[in-house]
Amino acid sequence: MEQVDGPTVRYQRCRPALQRLLGALSVVLAGRGAARLLPHLHQLVSCSTLLTMLMAMELPALPVPRVLGVDDFALRRGHSYATILIGVLTPARVDVLPDRTAETVMAWLRAHPGVEIICRDGSAAFVEGIRQGPPAR
Repeated sequence: MEQVDGPTVRYQRCRPALQRLLGALSVVLAGRGAARLLPHLHQLVSCSTLLTMLMAMELPALPVPRVLGVDDFALRRGHSYATILIGVLTPARVDVLPDRTAETVMAWLRAHPGVEIICRDGSAAFVEGIRQGPPAR
């Protein structure tokens, strides 16, 4: 039997339109809230299925900000730290790096060209990572 493109997807239990609806509800209401609403729409889907769909969704790519703020914060004070990158002009979180080393900051800046101005604290690791990170203009 020939597969028809569009209304169905091979080996799926629900149609693409229903998958989009379930995905949107899982984003807005998370697992239990969406699972409580769906019987009213005549759809029986478990909380764990909705959370699995939510975790499988791709995150939208955020644009690289022109002005970037770099700061570290404690995950567990005195033991482990991470680095947060924030768009200064639009106060939105851009990324969270797993540590606060120069190599991690340098690798992120090389992977995301387009940053023109960097605001940072006095950390020596950030100075070194910023100095070596962005490609030559």
